[in-house]
Amino acid sequence: MNRRHHAVRCAKVASVWELGQSVVCTYESSDRWRKLGCGPVRSSPAVGKLSVSGIGMRSHTSVGIRIFAALARAGINVETISTSEVRVNVAVEGYKGQTALEVLRKEFADVQK
Repeated sequence: MNRRHHAVRCAKVASVWELGQSVVCTYESSDRWRKLGCGPVRSSPAVGKLSVSGIGMRSHTSVGIRIFAALARAGINVETISTSEVRVNVAVEGYKGQTALEVLRKEFADVQK
């Protein structure tokens, strides 16, 4: 892995008001969602979003394995996952966000900037 191009970041939802506005918009279009067979909308005012990013991820498939194994060992459940060529984002319960950040920083200490 390219040791100069990896970072672990954590950010929380900007505000409970913004979350509320997002949920309202989603509920307003819920008829369309139900027609597609989707379940109810759920939200949490405290969600921790963590990102592991770096150009070296394009060629190193073990990054995802390291993320999920480290969080699993710490007993942290991943709520959602999104990926790109250079980033893996996960969302965890907000009260576990700081712990998850520490776990991932420790896991990727060998490749941090």
